[in-house]
Amino acid sequence: MPNRDKHVRSFDVFDTLITRRCAKPHDVFRLVEQESGILGFAAARVRAEVNVENSAYTIDEIYAELPELLGLDPSEAEQLKSLELKFEREQTIPIEENLRLVRDGDLLVSDMYLHPAHISELLSVAGLNKEIELHV
Repeated sequence: MPNRDKHVRSFDVFDTLITRRCAKPHDVFRLVEQESGILGFAAARVRAEVNVENSAYTIDEIYAELPELLGLDPSEAEQLKSLELKFEREQTIPIEENLRLVRDGDLLVSDMYLHPAHISELLSVAGLNKEIELHV
C-alpha cells in the first residue's frame, strides 16, 4: 500500500490559504488612497491593471501605468506600490483550517500579480512555516 504522506498536494494561495480582512480586494486601493491623500488613486489603480491585463503581468507593470494616469513621477508610483504592499500585509488573515493541511514539500499556486517573494511574505504573516514550493 503506498504511503500517502509522501504525495505532494497543491493548494491555491488566495481565498484558500489566506484572505483579506477587507471585503473586496479593491478596498486595499481605497486604503492606499486614504493614506496617501492622492484623490482618485483607487480608480486609477483599477484602470492601470485593466490596461495591462491582456498578458501575464506583475505589480510592476501595473505601477508603471500609474505615473501617466495620475501625473506622478516614477518614484512616487514606487512609494504607492510600497504602501499597497504594506496594506496587503496588514490585511492578510489566515484561513486556519486550510493552512493546517499544508505540509513540507507541498505545492502552492497563485495567479496573483504579486511577485513570489511578496506572496511568500503574506503566507509568513499568516503563520505558514512549512517548506513549500510556490508557483506564480
